[in-house]
Amino acid sequence: MKRIAQSLVMTLVTFSIQAQQVNYPSLTVFDKGSTELIRDLKDQKDEEIKEQRIPTSSDYASVYDQTTDYLINLVENEKFINDDEIQAYIDEINEKLTIHNPEVKKIKKLLIARDGLQNAISYGEGTVSINLGLIAQAESEDMIAFILAHERAHYHLNHLRKRIDSHLRRASTRSVERRIKKIPEGTMTLEDLEYVQYWFSTMFMKSRGNELEADSLALLMLKNSGYSVHASIEALKKLKSAYHPIYPLKTSLFDAFIFKEIPFKKRWLTPRKALQADDLFRHLLNNDSIETHPDLDLRVQRIIAETMNTAPRTSTPIPSNLKSVSHNNLVDCFYETKFYDLGIHHALQLKAQADNKSYFDFEIGRMLYEIALAKNDKILPGVIRINIDHYPDETKALNYFLYNLTVAEAAEISYLYVKKNFDPQNPDHYRVLHNILLITNRFSEDKELRKKFRKTFSGESLNKYSDAD
Repeated sequence: MKRIAQSLVMTLVTFSIQAQQVNYPSLTVFDKGSTELIRDLKDQKDEEIKEQRIPTSSDYASVYDQTTDYLINLVENEKFINDDEIQAYIDEINEKLTIHNPEVKKIKKLLIARDGLQNAISYGEGTVSINLGLIAQAESEDMIAFILAHERAHYHLNHLRKRIDSHLRRASTRSVERRIKKIPEGTMTLEDLEYVQYWFSTMFMKSRGNELEADSLALLMLKNSGYSVHASIEALKKLKSAYHPIYPLKTSLFDAFIFKEIPFKKRWLTPRKALQADDLFRHLLNNDSIETHPDLDLRVQRIIAETMNTAPRTSTPIPSNLKSVSHNNLVDCFYETKFYDLGIHHALQLKAQADNKSYFDFEIGRMLYEIALAKNDKILPGVIRINIDHYPDETKALNYFLYNLTVAEAAEISYLYVKKNFDPQNPDHYRVLHNILLITNRFSEDKELRKKFRKTFSGESLNKYSDAD
């Protein structure tokens, strides 16, 4: 989907690098050129409709068509990671589950989502996606195996088809189809978003019975595959604390926002009343997502009872190189999904563990710019979550802080972060700083920045995301 706002831009000053830059480049992603994956998604949808013996002109088929259109839109907008090493690892876990559970229906496509949240989704037509955030924060391969097995269980048990049966009595699929077609055109309105969000959320509404059924089959799959069934308990507990910090900050949370140029203000910490509404800018599609399953406590108790007489097994650790790559790309994932409060929080945590902190400081500055932009355009709920009842206290406090900043304050703090950590050999740093300089009215500095950019990167455009040069 097109960026909500692509340019309200910003300026430069004297360039100084106080430490050598260490960058963590974003992982390769699928995009509009990923024709093979797009073709596979279309083919597997047709295969699924045939296997289910669904008339191609029926409302049932329309639901599968819409889900596939949505998945293709995610692919074209770079929401799935195309990394051979991570994909091979997840495929290996899936293959192990398949070999030892041949009676369980195979999924047709397993994707890695460019999302920092601990989550996994079964789309019902043969696709399962696992968020990079889940791989980064899982404590063992066994935990990943349980979550993957749970989503496969939903597919095997045909929970999507069962929900379609009841939902088609209540909503028009044709109206949803017309609205979804607006996504690639960039003409979808907020009203369209709300309608589609409501349609999908009711279509894929969780049922306690379905969840317990999927958990039971997943436990059997784990046991048959030689994984620790007790890892399932830890997996669900981990999901319940998905928004809690991974690492200690080592200093006060707000030490990172104390500058002599901008005195810290008490009003920045004022709590706000959390709204009791889902953020409609977030998840357009909300189907069999492990993060949003109901009654986690009940499910944990049920699994404890089911595994009481099972001997413990040693869990398999996740390869350290994959954990490192996944962790270092979490901030990019949160930036991509516009969870800027969580993105800044994770950047602060990872920065506390890093020998060189420039990369994470620059990312904090980049997200603060996006927040300033959203505040200026009055679309803040699109980048800072509204409903934060499930946030731990530390994350809530940061959310309040970001919410209370004015446009000018967010832009100035962004400027200080980006200026200090600017890398003159990175063209994207010029683009971010250029935008910041414009929004902070540093036009003479921006003029110097553009001169330096043209000299350093002859033939490249400074305005990757904007029209002005």
